[in-house]
Amino acid sequence: MTIRSWLNAVYRRLATRTVPGRPGWRGTNCLAVSAMVETLERRLLLSATIEVEGNDSFATANVVTVPTVDILAALGKVKRANQVLVGFAAETNDLVANALEKVKRKNLDLIVANDVSAPGVGFEHETNAVTILDRLGGSESISLTDKREIARQVIDRAVWFANS
Repeated sequence: MTIRSWLNAVYRRLATRTVPGRPGWRGTNCLAVSAMVETLERRLLLSATIEVEGNDSFATANVVTVPTVDILAALGKVKRANQVLVGFAAETNDLVANALEKVKRKNLDLIVANDVSAPGVGFEHETNAVTILDRLGGSESISLTDKREIARQVIDRAVWFANS
């Protein structure tokens, strides 16, 4: 299975149903979508086989990248007014500007942004420091703390947003 076919399967599952007898995204009040597998799918294309003296041969290869389906943006296109869509942004510079651009482009309600170049922050750590931004201009910074505490605060913020 290619990355593209896997992402398409995930999107189809979200768009139709995730639990037997219950609609997927259409029947959901809040959905948080974290890091995608990749933004580009890589395909290896063998372009030629060249024979060399002594019956040895080798192949030249070209790596081509093609865009994958952006599941979060696709969900944002079909989001209803009573649904809250939360995204995540792992950034290395211009944290707030890049995160707000994603909020607009993907029709998000909230985005949890973190500077993955900062010490103690990101994928390989048990701690994180984030800024939660919303589409109404609200912002909340959470200093370095346990990822579970950040998860609680993200959920609280999504619930607040859904009820406002």
